[in-house]
Amino acid sequence: MSSISIENLAEEIAKAAKDYSDDVKKAIEEEIDSTADKILEEVVILAKTPRQNYKKGFAKRKIKKLGKVEATIYNKDYPHLVHLLEKGHIVKNQYGTYDKRTKKNEHMAPAFEKYKEPFENKIEEIIKNGG
Repeated sequence: MSSISIENLAEEIAKAAKDYSDDVKKAIEEEIDSTADKILEEVVILAKTPRQNYKKGFAKRKIKKLGKVEATIYNKDYPHLVHLLEKGHIVKNQYGTYDKRTKKNEHMAPAFEKYKEPFENKIEEIIKNGG
C-alpha cells in the first residue's frame, strides 16, 4: 500500500470517487441493456397473434444522453397495434354497431413486471459493490 501526502489527499479522493462512478455507470448501462434484451425476448414469446410480422416488428432502442441511459421496447412495424392488443378493444358486429370487445393479449406488461424486481435488485447490488 502506498502512502499519500496530505497535499494529494483531496486529489486521490476525487480520483477514487470518479473511478467508482465510472464503474457503476458502466455496470448499470450493461444491466439495462441485458434486461431490455430479456424483456424483448419475453414480449415476442407472449405476443399471441396470427400475424408473425407483428412479433418480428419488436425492437429495442437504447438512448444515451446527458448521462442518462434508457432502453425502450417497441414495435417498429405495428406501433398502433400494441395498445389495442395489450388492452383489448371494441369491434363492430355484423350490423355495424359496436357491442363486442376483443380479449386482452397482455404481452408488454407481464414481460416488464417479470424483470422489474430482479433489475432493481441488481442495480442496488451494483451500487453497493461499486460496479
